[in-house]
Amino acid sequence: MKLQIIIPIFIITTINTFAINIQIKPDTNISVSNQEIQWEIGHAYTTKGIKPTQNAAKKYIEENRKLANAYLKKFKIPQSLFVKYKLTVEEDLAREYIKKYQEKLNLTDDVLRSYYEYHKEDFLQPKRFKAVMKKFNSFAEAMAFYNQCQKKKEDILHKIKKSEIKEYNIAHIHPMVRSFFKDIKKEGCLPPLYIGDKYAVFVVTKVEPKSYLPYQKVKEDIRRILLKKSFEKTRRELLKSL
Repeated sequence: MKLQIIIPIFIITTINTFAINIQIKPDTNISVSNQEIQWEIGHAYTTKGIKPTQNAAKKYIEENRKLANAYLKKFKIPQSLFVKYKLTVEEDLAREYIKKYQEKLNLTDDVLRSYYEYHKEDFLQPKRFKAVMKKFNSFAEAMAFYNQCQKKKEDILHKIKKSEIKEYNIAHIHPMVRSFFKDIKKEGCLPPLYIGDKYAVFVVTKVEPKSYLPYQKVKEDIRRILLKKSFEKTRRELLKSL
């Protein structure tokens, strides 16, 4: 029994009982299907972080297809490309086969919630705070601003523009200065720090204590975690049955 899959139009993959054979030939009709457009949009978003429009995705596929066809008409395909496509198709089909069996896993809400409760520390958000970093050329200038902030904190906070404020995560702050931020509990100014070639005073506008992400927010993440954990086990079980 043989089945032919287009991957894309000018690549024909033949799957039989023994192996995957690949034939590559020029496309006589440069056309792009809607399925290919949707795939390219998803692929671009996953690999490049951009989401092209349908017209842009179609244009990109058409241009690649024309260039690929020009190559096929003028040059001999390197054997390494055949090996690459053969192994890629086999890997993709193997992954899809395993996923089909993973669909039978009964990941009920109770199962997901149980994982959440037993691994709650994995969903702990470190302390976060919003602040403006004021930079000064000398320690004296930085200290003067810090002292002014201590006396007139409300005035300093009132003058801060929203566009200046940035959010900081304690876990992402450099270890050498992290200790200065651990004890922040409320709005105000921190003593001057030497950062780069400047003295900096952080004006803290909001403090958000560490907290657990709610179950509903991470529910689908937990599902993906469990499917990933079971992938290799399902793979081994299927191989035993073949």
